[in-house]
Amino acid sequence: MGTLMRPGFHSGTLPKHFAKLRKAARQAEFAESLGKTHAHSALRGLQQTLEDLKETIRRAVEREVGELLAECPHFQAGSISVVGIELGSNRVTVELGCEKLSKSHTVVAFEEQSGLIVASVTDPGFIDVFPDNATRILFENALAGFYRVAGVDLVREQIRAVLGEDVAYDISDEGLVVWPDGNYQTEIIYRLDTGYEDPIVEPTVRGRAPTATAKPIDLRKIMFRDQHITWADWVGAWSNHEPRKGGFSRVLFGASILPPWQAGRGQQAISA
Repeated sequence: MGTLMRPGFHSGTLPKHFAKLRKAARQAEFAESLGKTHAHSALRGLQQTLEDLKETIRRAVEREVGELLAECPHFQAGSISVVGIELGSNRVTVELGCEKLSKSHTVVAFEEQSGLIVASVTDPGFIDVFPDNATRILFENALAGFYRVAGVDLVREQIRAVLGEDVAYDISDEGLVVWPDGNYQTEIIYRLDTGYEDPIVEPTVRGRAPTATAKPIDLRKIMFRDQHITWADWVGAWSNHEPRKGGFSRVLFGASILPPWQAGRGQQAISA
């Protein structure tokens, strides 16, 4: 995803492609107004390239998530399939289906913000009707593996776990910008580029003083790209043996990358 969305000379495939697509659409419209034939040939070629990119992403998700879970005897939710992919200049959404559990689909989004790839589950869908916690952990582990392959830097669910579910924030060139009081008159900035020489980042406050003291945050809890998954943990997570006492283990250091379960939402997913 990073190569597709990050701006740069050797990257930024999607931004560059959509710029070409807009230019080709304008040229095709102008040529057609002059009565020229084959005015849309270049446009169709660019549109086909987008379809090829979708297929590449589809195969990657099916391999890293669907096939991995299908081979795990402990995953009891049934097959996970890719039912849709949408591409934008700085956003990719992947829609996943699980027919055994629900007609409701899970939607995962990848966005480029200030050179960082930010992932999130924008619609939990069938996640809310997983039959047990073991199934949820296995799905999270598979999704974490795909996030690693996709070059994800940050995960919104982990950011919310640190800041609070209802706290407004943005990701900018300065770092993580937080508006703690909901009135946007107080701005707290946390740098995201300090490195692990000092993973505890102190806040910088701008504007009105916050009603509560701004606290430092631990970058290790929100920088997904630095939450390294060891090979031993990865192999252990997908072992065919029975799980260790206490259940299956998560492969991540930080908070869950899945949205928190909400009472009542699961029933909506079943009936959807």
